[in-house]
Amino acid sequence: MWAVVQLKLRLMAQPILYKGINFGGTTGKNNYALGSDINVKGDGNITSTTVAGGVQLGLANNITIGSGAGTNPVTINGTTGTVSGLTNKAWSGTATSGQAATEDQLKIVSDVASNANKGWKVNTGAITGGTVSGNASTQVSPDQEVKFIAGKNVAITQNGKDITVATSDNPNFTSVTTGNSKLDNSGLVIKDAAGGINISKDGVKFVDGTGTAIANSPSISSTGINAGN
Repeated sequence: MWAVVQLKLRLMAQPILYKGINFGGTTGKNNYALGSDINVKGDGNITSTTVAGGVQLGLANNITIGSGAGTNPVTINGTTGTVSGLTNKAWSGTATSGQAATEDQLKIVSDVASNANKGWKVNTGAITGGTVSGNASTQVSPDQEVKFIAGKNVAITQNGKDITVATSDNPNFTSVTTGNSKLDNSGLVIKDAAGGINISKDGVKFVDGTGTAIANSPSISSTGINAGN
């Protein structure tokens, strides 16, 4: 009788033994016979270690996300503490909320800030007939002020950001030369290489090409007209 019972139990257990056990993931599954080893494996980002009482799963020190063909993989390096592979390297002028900035973008900002902090340079010069003194290329930082100073006979008017430079309405010159004429404190001399006249407080005289009065030439003074020789 007991032998019959044992036989029946074996016959009932055989389908279960032959059926084994199935292990599957999100897609697909594998069948394993009872008593066989089942190895739990991870990919490059997941580690599996046999420990007392089971299998311990963990993250690798270097995690690569999106490593398939045609993708842009991002690597998180736990050893060096870096994230690489980000594609947002340029600065479009518009920030994307929640998106991490790359070193490339930070360098662009740093370069812009560095160039802005350099400021600019100021210098002076002169064209034909002009004079300049103390001219030198001078660095001006963004927080410094450049002042326009009105010299003699110059009028400067500032209206906000607009600066107007003009000649004074009442100029005071030591000497003025226009063409063949020269006006200074001694009078007005109008001459060319052949000579001319000198008009002063003492009267009118004829001069040679150097501006020297011609002896015995006609002249006009406060005492009258001298016809000369």
